[in-house]
Amino acid sequence: MARRKTPPIDPDLFTETDHRPTIDLKTGVVDLPAEGPTTQISVGLRASELAVFDGLCQEHKLARNALARFAIRYFLKAHLRGEIDLAPFVKPPENFTNDLDMF
Repeated sequence: MARRKTPPIDPDLFTETDHRPTIDLKTGVVDLPAEGPTTQISVGLRASELAVFDGLCQEHKLARNALARFAIRYFLKAHLRGEIDLAPFVKPPENFTNDLDMF
């Protein structure tokens, strides 16, 4: 049997392929890559929130997924630009510690 030649190892094999978001400080434009597989998530909305959300979907003839994805990307870009500060809205639990209990 003929022996197969092993292809050479790609020198960029171990370089990072998942691009991180970048921000142009002069223009404030955020490049948020949309790469990799799509992962499904679930978000719970109150009935009143869902009514407004569905109204927007119907008004603009969009699927719920399309509008939700747009809204999340819009939020992420605004957060990366520093336009949204979550600190005033988030507080740690009362008995929160950073220590790990290891038995």
